[in-house]
Amino acid sequence: MQDRAEEVKDILLKIQAEDPESFARFSSEHSICFTEANGDWLFPALYEFYTEDVKNTKVVGLLQELGMLFHHESMKEPFAEITTLDRSLCLDESNVFEYIIKQQKLASDDIKNVEYLRTPYKTKSEVLPFRHISPIDHDWLIIEYGGIAHPYILADIAGVLIYSQKIKDSFDYLRRSVNLLTEFPNKYWNSELAVTGAANTFRWLRLMCQNDLELSRKIFKYNYLYLSRMACITRDDLLEQSAYVNRAALVNMPFVYTFLPFLGQNPDFLYISDLYYAHFCNETATFNSVSSGNNYYMKSLTYYRNGSLWPNDYGHYIDSVDETYEQLVERKHKVAIMNAYEYWSEINRGEDVLTESDIDRIFMLIEQEYSNNYKRFCDNILNFNK
Repeated sequence: MQDRAEEVKDILLKIQAEDPESFARFSSEHSICFTEANGDWLFPALYEFYTEDVKNTKVVGLLQELGMLFHHESMKEPFAEITTLDRSLCLDESNVFEYIIKQQKLASDDIKNVEYLRTPYKTKSEVLPFRHISPIDHDWLIIEYGGIAHPYILADIAGVLIYSQKIKDSFDYLRRSVNLLTEFPNKYWNSELAVTGAANTFRWLRLMCQNDLELSRKIFKYNYLYLSRMACITRDDLLEQSAYVNRAALVNMPFVYTFLPFLGQNPDFLYISDLYYAHFCNETATFNSVSSGNNYYMKSLTYYRNGSLWPNDYGHYIDSVDETYEQLVERKHKVAIMNAYEYWSEINRGEDVLTESDIDRIFMLIEQEYSNNYKRFCDNILNFNK
């Protein structure tokens, strides 16, 4: 039986045979789509090229066949809507790639600038190195790309503005981003870059809007959902680790047990599992976990043994849980996907969606907190370890 790669190749050869000249032009103009790293862009770029430019109905028929092939392949796994990428619904994100490359080129190689961020520990501060982009260069970057409706670009610009102490200027970019992401289905769900931007968008909103329990619950669900999606579909090792680190921080918030689906869940178990995967999800993550001094594995194991990140003599889950540490970690990893799938299902049915009025209220509260409690507001959003 033919494997999927051979089937894809056969359809592409048929397209080439149908219109060799157009296919050669597409290959020249979109060569990046044929690379392994950016193969997700191939189908959307082909479809747009042949429907908008060439308008060859026979080729469009072959592309529809290719799209169905990708779709059926993606639906084979359990909870596929969370765990697998549907390449028939990916986006051509070459403009986002261009933004990232241009930003990297503008950034100075000199890492002398650092930010000292408050942490929960009185004797410690978090030191983050930043590559400097001149204000003029960054303004031009915003002028060129700030009008693009894409969550990655919008969240990234918002983040740079926040780190540059232009916090109020970030609100509009976050609002534009969240408006793209609240309803399902949405076209960004099968984009690795867009899902990364979505996770960052909802993380900022969660840190900025903490005084309304109902809105916090909804923001939590979206943040958890997009982080889970990011962990499953990203091919970037550090992004995968980041997804688990941030989801661990998310389930370690107060009152999280009231936000989770399925009654009786203990958020500590999800926390233990996510810290474990933040260490072991890939080789780069393991190296980074140790070399950075975070050692998420030891944090996970310590929490399992003590119910705390600090060792003590009381014992905790190690004495009260019937399964081993490894069994608990594996089971809760699967439960986390089930949680995300439940959130996705609810929102897909139109239940518990962040509405337009919700978003209005979120940004009204953010503006109020920014104006009335500026120091506390800044502490909330720049205290990464809290």
